[in-house]
Amino acid sequence: MLQLQFMSLHDEKLEMQEAAVCLLGRLSELNPALVLPRMRRVLLETLSQLTNSGQAKLEQHSARLLTQLARQSPKFMRPYLGPLLQALLPKLRNEMKHVDVTVHVLHAISELCVVGGAEIVRNIDPLFQKLTQLINDSSSLQRREAALRTIGRIARSTAYVVDPYKDYPNLLDDLLRLLKTEMSSKMRRQAISTLGILGALDPYTHKVGHWFFFLQK
Repeated sequence: MLQLQFMSLHDEKLEMQEAAVCLLGRLSELNPALVLPRMRRVLLETLSQLTNSGQAKLEQHSARLLTQLARQSPKFMRPYLGPLLQALLPKLRNEMKHVDVTVHVLHAISELCVVGGAEIVRNIDPLFQKLTQLINDSSSLQRREAALRTIGRIARSTAYVVDPYKDYPNLLDDLLRLLKTEMSSKMRRQAISTLGILGALDPYTHKVGHWFFFLQK
């Protein structure tokens, strides 16, 4: 049974590889001694492919594999959060030709945030800077929605709440603007959810923060 699953990891169809990773993640709890070494090899190969392939389809596939691994085997993935984030962050790009890659990378980061760990906190500044840019990207609704969901996941898993409004003074205005002007009801619901997770900010504090931000510039 397991040997057949291991063979499926190298199937020519990428969807079959993803299904095999998903199943192995579940089986790792039952037989970790046999499954985890193979999953470690898959993880290293996936990281290498994500970093070095230079092909959008393979980068997208790698991000989907990482999403499944994080979803099915969070304990296994926790020690690798640092290298994973270092590989994923450069793939958050604004160009239209990279929309699908960026969306799946955001899904992977979102799942890794649920896994948690100190590495998320260490990388929170460059990650949030990119996410706040992406929620203002008018070229792709899918990318905006994925970025907004990831902000909520980070805030929930790291308790990084209220402070994002101070660290990124335009964030609250951006979220409120999405709530007022966004045509997609799904996007508006996500904006409400993110606002609820981040928490309330005193209006006077927000106003003072804005003035301080502009004076610094």
